[in-house]
Amino acid sequence: MSILRVTTSAVCFGQVMQNVLHFKDPDGLSPPGTVAASIRDIWLTQMKKHQGSSLRWTSILVQQIDVPGALGFNLPIALDGESGSGTINLHPFACALLKLQTGVGGRHGRGRIYVPFPALDNYEFGNLTVERRAFWEAQFLTQVRAAYIAPASAGFFLGIMPRGGTSSADFKLVETINIRNTAAVQRRRGMGIGI
Repeated sequence: MSILRVTTSAVCFGQVMQNVLHFKDPDGLSPPGTVAASIRDIWLTQMKKHQGSSLRWTSILVQQIDVPGALGFNLPIALDGESGSGTINLHPFACALLKLQTGVGGRHGRGRIYVPFPALDNYEFGNLTVERRAFWEAQFLTQVRAAYIAPASAGFFLGIMPRGGTSSADFKLVETINIRNTAAVQRRRGMGIGI
């Protein structure tokens, strides 16, 4: 078994934006290149349909964090957002917010992923429209759930880790993933700083 940290990087208006995802590979046999290709082909390819065209995904870094000194694998990519010009009526760095829930109660059993630069047609008056919610469900969430939430057709499972967690005992499997109805702003980190 191995625990993988996957860092996806994007650039928009000269700012670097990153998401950190955690996965458990139960048999520990998935090569990092295969994991990166899966994230590119399923996660990011579906996500970019909901993002403004000024955003470009640039790289995927896969690191095995439960083995000290393990080498990472970086996959350079060039995937552009496909949905118009973006956040004209929202904050320039407004985000869609994906909510992760594990089987553990309380705040230690929840996680979130900020999706940068959602396209303008996703929101009306700051709220996700009914049509776009259905589109997110059909074009992103369904594929991500099938690939990365048990039984996980990709062969590795999405989860959450506490800050600084490095062992499989710290890993909690995600049971559900949904999108929040209101737009969010990634406020926990400075823009351009990364992870």
